[in-house]
Amino acid sequence: MRRSFADRIVFLALVALLTDCRPPAIPERNAPGFDPMVCRNGDVADRDSSMVDCAGRLKALCEETATSDSGTMFSRLRKELESEAGCVLLYQFMCELALHESESIEAAAYLDMAIRVASDQSRLDIWRQSIDAQLEPALLITIDQAQADGDTESALEAIRWRNLLFEPDRRLTLRQIEMEAENGNDEMIVRLCNRLPASLRDLDIRIAAAAALEKLTRYDEAIEWIRPLAQSEKRMIVQERYTRLLELRHEANRPEQVRDLNQKVWVTREDLAAFVAWQFDLDVPDHSSVVMIDIQESPARAAIQACVELGLLSVGRDHRFRPLTRIQRNDLAIVCYEIIQVKRYSAVESVDGLPWDVPPGHFAARAIAMSVRLGLMTLMDDGSFQGGRQPGGAAVVDAISRLRTLVSSP
Repeated sequence: MRRSFADRIVFLALVALLTDCRPPAIPERNAPGFDPMVCRNGDVADRDSSMVDCAGRLKALCEETATSDSGTMFSRLRKELESEAGCVLLYQFMCELALHESESIEAAAYLDMAIRVASDQSRLDIWRQSIDAQLEPALLITIDQAQADGDTESALEAIRWRNLLFEPDRRLTLRQIEMEAENGNDEMIVRLCNRLPASLRDLDIRIAAAAALEKLTRYDEAIEWIRPLAQSEKRMIVQERYTRLLELRHEANRPEQVRDLNQKVWVTREDLAAFVAWQFDLDVPDHSSVVMIDIQESPARAAIQACVELGLLSVGRDHRFRPLTRIQRNDLAIVCYEIIQVKRYSAVESVDGLPWDVPPGHFAARAIAMSVRLGLMTLMDDGSFQGGRQPGGAAVVDAISRLRTLVSSP
């Protein structure tokens, strides 16, 4: 298995440091004082079936390195051993790749060594501390040297390892985020930010995480990263990003039933309920108080229940909603009026200036007057309202969308 120079540069720089951590002599396997941590190239005398299985597992992991990022490999090794020994095996494994770029790796020896060490936690901790003391400075040197040489691939690989294996550092985290962003590695940015403690999740980190998640169309997660800033920060960049994420999530959650609503010649009651519930994020209450016997087969039954419970749409005395009945302009005006009441939007209620074909005593007079006054619905060319006419989907989309913007404004 060959590895490119860019993939090996970090580990080549560390080989001398790692070998310095081992005594010059390696005792026999069963001799007193045998330390499996110093057994790197020693032959394995007894290769029973369990060792063969170990070798097979590690070789399978080796084959994945061509397609796996460092974080994935690290997790797999830890999971494979189900102990901190995965960290030790990781060091040994990567150093072997650096030293023997085309030679097979004695997998059984290293896996056996790591499993043995796992039984002695104090020795494992001491060994890791001695390695870490030299490993982190070496990685930082490699990062700087690689960037000075214009080798961004090696620099990024090294900084990934540093940020994965050691305590989080804000400067190095932002440095990796910038490099990952330049390479379009949004998933890596998210993983990195998720590993950070709350104390390091400042404005720059949160915006970077939200930007990466936005590109991945994971809007709910992105909103959670920005929400604390939106509640405390008044900066324009924060508010704009938060508003955009809410709109993107809103659009992504558009029900299939209303995707082409604006192209429909007429609109049914279930279409109207679905669109209103989506636009205003209406949820069905835990305990429904209104029984409807004809909505069980409707794809919009949850939206219908939510609208009816809030009083936005009515139900007949026979407990029928009639989901497939086409709505009239009067119905649309009434729904707009009821939404205004529920949202407690301040609007003047008056029947002054009614269209000439709507008498003051009309059952929808107030709703029609308010819808026209607020610009939610328009009159015909002759100044009439024609409430009995069936509105097209475009008119419904326009009226409800305008109303959502209106009641959402501060």
